[in-house]
Amino acid sequence: MRPFLWRLLEWRLWVEDGHKYRHPSESWDLI
Repeated sequence: MRPFLWRLLEWRLWVEDGHKYRHPSESWDLI
């Protein structure tokens, strides 16, 4: 089983943390 949920959780935390330093639109462009 691939750690899909874990990767999704890490990505979510990274995006939420990224909002503190960069504009949300820039984070969405990295999807």
